[in-house]
Amino acid sequence: MASASTSSVSLARPCTASSQYVATLMGPPTKLPTTATQRPHTRPLRLAWMLLLMSMALSHPLPASTASASLQIYVDGKRGNDQWSGGLPTPNTKRTDGPLQRVQSAYDRVSSADTTIYVKEGTYREEIRMDRPYRVIIRPFPDSSGRPIISGAEKIPTASWKKCGATTCADLQNHPLLAAIHYVDLPFQTNQIFQNDVPLPRSRYPETGYLYPHQGTDSTRNTLEDPVLKEMGASLTGAICHVRTRPYLINHMTVLSHDAGRVTLAGETKFPISHDSGYFLTNLPSGIRRPGQWAFDSAKNRLYLYPAAGLESVEASQRDHGFLTTGQSLSSHEISGFSIQKTNKAGIWIRKAAGFSLVDNLIEHAFLYGIHAAASDRLRIEKNHIRKANSIGIYVGRDSENATISDNAIYATGAENYGDDLVAGRGVAIFSYSGRARIHNNRIDRTGYDGIYLGGNVSGVDVAYNHISNVMLSLADGGAIYTGGYSPPPLIDRIHHNIIEHAHGYSGGVNRRCVKKSMELCRGGAHGIYLDERSSQRVIENNAVINASSGVFLHWGGDNRIESNLLFDNRVSQAMLKGRDKTEFRLRNNTFTNNILFAREKDQKTLSITADHSGFSFAAANNNYFLSPYTVEHISVQRPRRSDNLSLRDWESLTGYDVDSRDVLADSPRSLDYTRARVLLNPSLTEISVALEGATYCDLRGMKIGASARLLPFQATLVVPCDH
Repeated sequence: MASASTSSVSLARPCTASSQYVATLMGPPTKLPTTATQRPHTRPLRLAWMLLLMSMALSHPLPASTASASLQIYVDGKRGNDQWSGGLPTPNTKRTDGPLQRVQSAYDRVSSADTTIYVKEGTYREEIRMDRPYRVIIRPFPDSSGRPIISGAEKIPTASWKKCGATTCADLQNHPLLAAIHYVDLPFQTNQIFQNDVPLPRSRYPETGYLYPHQGTDSTRNTLEDPVLKEMGASLTGAICHVRTRPYLINHMTVLSHDAGRVTLAGETKFPISHDSGYFLTNLPSGIRRPGQWAFDSAKNRLYLYPAAGLESVEASQRDHGFLTTGQSLSSHEISGFSIQKTNKAGIWIRKAAGFSLVDNLIEHAFLYGIHAAASDRLRIEKNHIRKANSIGIYVGRDSENATISDNAIYATGAENYGDDLVAGRGVAIFSYSGRARIHNNRIDRTGYDGIYLGGNVSGVDVAYNHISNVMLSLADGGAIYTGGYSPPPLIDRIHHNIIEHAHGYSGGVNRRCVKKSMELCRGGAHGIYLDERSSQRVIENNAVINASSGVFLHWGGDNRIESNLLFDNRVSQAMLKGRDKTEFRLRNNTFTNNILFAREKDQKTLSITADHSGFSFAAANNNYFLSPYTVEHISVQRPRRSDNLSLRDWESLTGYDVDSRDVLADSPRSLDYTRARVLLNPSLTEISVALEGATYCDLRGMKIGASARLLPFQATLVVPCDH
């Protein structure tokens, strides 16, 4: 039994799928519990399941038996030659045969089932297009000490840059930094620029914060007017306008034309643009103001850059993908052990495939998706590290079934720090429409929006043993785990044994008080587990949620089971239920039992129910633990024309529910100091022991725990000082 402490560690380092530390947010201080809290673990893992997952190591190569194949093709970018057979790992002595030079050349040689392509470490600037209807494995050399790199970027020769002048950069002739800006004409389109492998920022106007249109409310979806833009004087055509039309949505639209402060967008926003729809512009040559900023004129294929560290080692993303399928109904491909970088769209793009395995790849700086798979069956997406995808880390689209998404580490999807701009797409770590998906043991840290988004109706999904932290750094009104949609029984989705910490919510662009990136001014709704409109047939059990707006938010749904969860120090309410006076949106037939609801601060509620209909009902609500160290009136009930703060006994008298539930403060020994309660967490698949130092601790019943606490995999336990 391993030993672990609960001290917090900065996330300046990359996260890993098996990390056991408590995450803290860089930048503005994050509210953290002084320790960890937990509830008794009521569903221990079966031994066979534990042994299976514990045996999975985040490493390569794959077992030798996996790599056995009737045909082997070798690729060496430095010593290979595409005129050779590819049948030898090294050139022969006469240099008449040996490995191929390009991965695509090797793939094009596949002509039968069971082929393995071995790729030597090195950098391969190519896009591998897959269309062979055979079993193909693509992986590093067996003795490789590093990952082959598939790069979507091309280096820009230093000598090709030119300095801007009044005639060569006529659009910038009045720019105050004209002499400092350089340009280069590229033979391709790009949306990402790097220097020494570090992404450079696009120009932005305004430099910080949001502007607000002057038009009337809900007047248009493709134009906005603002006198500030008229005063800029420069052409805005080709810039990207980022318009936030909802707390949970920012639209990224190209500017089609600009005339006297009126901007016409190339498409329509999802919701109408109003005077409360904050916006900002990027990719604007006239907006370059700081060293390192750039803008790309897509009409001229011209890149503008204000150099911060010279013009050496600058790269521009050219290729859309690292790997992609182009054939129909491909099956049984495996891609493992690669580093895929700097693509314009996705690291790996799959469509209409079956039995694909994507294992142990490092995918960084994909402009949209780390992995994108659509209309595919039996996907295996495991042990990948996906860092800084702008839109979605792992996407499994509609018409997909039986996906396994497990043991992945997904970091900084859409945002890395509080208030970061979401410049493309959704900002979601895992977005899945797959029926009967298994989403297990993923480490997710830092997202612009949701951690895990389950799209569509109930479909037999199992979401378990995930550790999710620091979500909704750019948007609000979402969840660390979000789902919605109605389906009749017997099919259910299960969300269980997940640990969620720090759902923040950022309201810049929809809240005019948010004038700087301050959590005090800019907080927005950010829930732990969010069951949205018409959610039904979901089982939510044995999860721990700490420091969100609410631990579990049930929004207009029925026929769900919420059981045995630990909800601690959530800013508004530990559990929040809302119903609407419409048949499919009523609170009905939900089960709410055996939960711990700990309101750690004075203004927090244990349970909050809002319904504009009478007669909201539970299938069962009982055996819950309610606790606020400051008041016994910690349950909020809002009904038509009435709002009440109730004690547990008042709630029981009003509804008849929670007869056997406990108000812990009223029923427990007074010697327990609930203001210093801690939550102990084990976000791993191994059993650990946590030392309890500096005080004597008891459980909620007042029973002393001892010098240490034993935690099973993904267990969370609440402990309370009881020195007296």
